[in-house]
Amino acid sequence: QHDPVFHEALEGAVYVCQSFAMRTILPFLITFLLASAASAQSNAELAGGEIFVKTQKVTGFDFPELIVTAVVEAPPAKVYEVVTNCDRFVDRLPRVVEAKTLARTDTSHKCKVTVGMPFPMSDLTAVTVDRRKQGPDEWYRKWHLDPKTEPESYDHLVGGFVLKPFAGDPNRTLLIYSVHAIPKTSIPDFLRKTAQKKSMPNMIKRIRKEVAKL
Repeated sequence: QHDPVFHEALEGAVYVCQSFAMRTILPFLITFLLASAASAQSNAELAGGEIFVKTQKVTGFDFPELIVTAVVEAPPAKVYEVVTNCDRFVDRLPRVVEAKTLARTDTSHKCKVTVGMPFPMSDLTAVTVDRRKQGPDEWYRKWHLDPKTEPESYDHLVGGFVLKPFAGDPNRTLLIYSVHAIPKTSIPDFLRKTAQKKSMPNMIKRIRKEVAKL
């Protein structure tokens, strides 16, 4: 039988549920759809050769971390060879004026690298220890200052290359480079901005060029 009181209560409950869904679920759905659209656009731009450079705040530090994302038209294993062979950095990476491997194991290397700086600044030298992984789904080299070596040029330095197949294609590499560096000497703001706008994209272009030679 029709119970108007029950029917009215049921309609009220449905209204409350719908209102709750509109207030809670819909915003999350919109955010998800916008993020998905942005991700798709970013992937399309990366696939077309775009190089993304951004900064990310690091708790406890005044200077942010620098993150570079790009696609290299080669398998991750080839890109890995270029970005991990310390003894070839002078030939393969821009601004590296000296580089050599000091010690190595299967999964870790100690490497000394000197990066050239514009006059009148002194070049920057670091001895780093890294962790390495080669596939099958991810390749990486992640480094930090060697705690057993007195730092020459940096108070703080961590960074790394992470490589993955791009969009499931084993012959294309999604490269993510990150570095958080605090030199002992002050770096002018215009040089930091130059690194973000010019030096980092140039590094990616050089890596692409060197990988193409392999």
